[in-house]
Amino acid sequence: MQKDNLFLKHIKNIDWVIVAIVSLLATLGLVLIYSATLRTGNPWFFVSKQMAGFLIGIFLVLVFTSLDYRIYKVYYPYLYYLTIILLVSVLIFGKVYKGSRAWFDFKYFAFQPTEITKLLFILTLAGYLDKHSRELSNLGKLVVPSLMLFGNIGLILMEPDFSGALVYFPIFLCMLYFAGAKVLHLSAFIFYGSVTVSFPLLKTLLVPSLKKTSVIIRILEYNWELLVFLLAFGLMVFLIWWFLKQLKFYVPLFYFVCIFAIFLAGVGSSYFVGKSIKEYQRKRLVVFINPNVDTLGAGYNIIQSKIAVGSGKIFGKGLFSGTQAQLGFVPAQHTDFIYSLLSEEMGFVFSIAVLILYGVLVWRMINVSYQSRDRYGSFVSAGIATMFAFYGMINIGMTVGLMPITGLPLLFVSYGGSCLVSSLMAIGILFSIYIRRFVY
Repeated sequence: MQKDNLFLKHIKNIDWVIVAIVSLLATLGLVLIYSATLRTGNPWFFVSKQMAGFLIGIFLVLVFTSLDYRIYKVYYPYLYYLTIILLVSVLIFGKVYKGSRAWFDFKYFAFQPTEITKLLFILTLAGYLDKHSRELSNLGKLVVPSLMLFGNIGLILMEPDFSGALVYFPIFLCMLYFAGAKVLHLSAFIFYGSVTVSFPLLKTLLVPSLKKTSVIIRILEYNWELLVFLLAFGLMVFLIWWFLKQLKFYVPLFYFVCIFAIFLAGVGSSYFVGKSIKEYQRKRLVVFINPNVDTLGAGYNIIQSKIAVGSGKIFGKGLFSGTQAQLGFVPAQHTDFIYSLLSEEMGFVFSIAVLILYGVLVWRMINVSYQSRDRYGSFVSAGIATMFAFYGMINIGMTVGLMPITGLPLLFVSYGGSCLVSSLMAIGILFSIYIRRFVY
């Protein structure tokens, strides 16, 4: 009887707004996947696989809801070891698909471990931040979480899977900010990440407009001109410090040395990132700025997606009646570009409705973070909320040409069993935190 009462209490305390939103988005996803795959001649194949993933995910929601989330805090170092084991294992035993060794193939189903490792990273990072929450203003305490971050990202880039690695940065930065890390230290991470990514992408963006013998292109190709550029940058940083000193604005030289060191580290890392990102992936990341970089590839994809979004107008062309989608003009319409299919067939009204649902979902997740009974639960909730917000912002943004094409899906809506299951696992962990907010 006591167990029954405890079960009923947990059910009563679940955030039913999140349940309703997830159910609506998942149902909408099944309908859109059916529409997107009609021209394949066997749409039920995709729908049934997505439904199977949803049912497995619902089971895992119940499992993770009933499991006390505080157990992750106790064993957080071991969760990180598990993360590394999964990422190393897929490099050894994984199946190569589209040039990336990122999948375990179990014959009847395939599983992408990076979908699970991002959750494990949130649980692990939250454990470290909870343990050292009063010391995070000390830069030295950010060394361990940084090593955790780059350990995961490095292994994922070896697959290579750039989109799978991309989501780690906003999760890392937001969780550190939420835990009380200094904004100055977080700015250093942002500067480093920007330099790391910008070098390989700038080369792709500038190649169509500049000659290959251009000094800028040669710098971005890591020739001897790069060394001259780095020396010039270092001299410029020193001159700025000297000029400020003459104006009686005293800023310690140490800060300028750090800026130069971070820039050097970013340039060094950009070389390895450039090697792990294929040329077509680079083009996908820059075509939202200039579609002419790849007019027959990624640029074409964005153009067709924007046409589909605009042609839906207010109420859409009707389900299963979108010409851009049904005639195959929009690529990956059941995965990456499913939002453009939604906009074309169901119009502006439903598109905005989905945006509102995602906004409310993230807001409720942040609410779980604020109502958590302890810091650990609060950090985990913040990490999950950041992940969902980032996925939604990037996916919807790329379909309308405001964000780079990264290959990130629209959670609960896009086709993909691994992503759907991991997203529902995250919901289960959130529920575990929420229903125990009044337990002391």
